[in-house]
Amino acid sequence: MTDPGAGDDEQDQGGAGNDPADDPGPARRSSPAFVDDGAAWVLGLILWAGVVLPYLKKGPDGVKAWWLAKFFNKAADGSELP
Repeated sequence: MTDPGAGDDEQDQGGAGNDPADDPGPARRSSPAFVDDGAAWVLGLILWAGVVLPYLKKGPDGVKAWWLAKFFNKAADGSELP
């Protein structure tokens, strides 16, 4: 059974492309590792400030109030802030 994705070019070249030296290797990331680490650090900081601290101080209602105030410009009771 043949591979349906294999084109005629591979068959015409007599097995070319099987040489390990031709292998491009694993896919590489385009961004440096410190950029990925920085993004994870910022995400962790947002989660710490927006979930962990309000939860420790006021429980689940504190988390809800923080997110409402931060992203929806509303008070803890749902009313609009000035």
